[in-house]
Amino acid sequence: MRLLRRFPQASLWLVAFPRQALPRLHHAAAAAGGASNRIIMSSMAGEEDFLDMSTAVDLFVDTPLCGAHTTASYALWSGTPIIT
Repeated sequence: MRLLRRFPQASLWLVAFPRQALPRLHHAAAAAGGASNRIIMSSMAGEEDFLDMSTAVDLFVDTPLCGAHTTASYALWSGTPIIT
C-alpha cells in the first residue's frame, strides 16, 4: 500500500480471489492511507481478454503464493515488465 501512496496515479489490479480476502484487503488499504478506492478487482479472464488487458497495465507483479505461470507469459507477450 506504500507504493500506492508514493505513486498517486497508480492502481492495483487484482483477481478477486479468494473472495473472503477482499474486505480485509480494502480495510488494510484504507488503514494505510485511503488507497482502497484505487484497488481494482476483476474475475478471471479468458486468454483472448487477458492479452488485451495486459496492454493496459505498466507492471505485472507475480507472487510466490499464487504463481502466474501462463498469465506471466501473456504479460511478457504484450510487452509488460514483470516483478516476481
